[in-house]
Amino acid sequence: MSGVHPGPRIAGAKEFIVKRIIAFACLLALGACTTLSAMVNPVSPADVAALEEGVTIADTLALNYTRLPPCPTAAPLCSVAATKQAIKGYAQRAHDTVKTLQASSATDAPAALSLAQAALAAFEASIPAAPAPGPAAGPAGIPVGTPTQN
Repeated sequence: MSGVHPGPRIAGAKEFIVKRIIAFACLLALGACTTLSAMVNPVSPADVAALEEGVTIADTLALNYTRLPPCPTAAPLCSVAATKQAIKGYAQRAHDTVKTLQASSATDAPAALSLAQAALAAFEASIPAAPAPGPAAGPAGIPVGTPTQN
């Protein structure tokens, strides 16, 4: 008698279908992780504003340095041409990455924020903490022969 019970062929087909459904569900779950990470770790407007403020402050410091007369000069403080050129490049990179961050989608924002933060750090590092002393400067950048005030 042919039995009513499912044979091994039907049981194998059901197992095959279940495995396919599980694999498909896993792929969907992995695809959702990228969207989920953007929701879990969003870039807030405050983060963007803080970055913009940092670039503005660095711009001010860079402008102060680039306004100094070029070395060598008789001025007590001067700026090095190569440093001024490097500052210009780093400033442009920082501005570009902030613009990219502002235009980025929610899923791209965390990566854009990291790039902008790195560009700002490089920009800040390119600005000398103290200008170069001129050739006629003594200690602390005070020109030789200049009376000091007590």
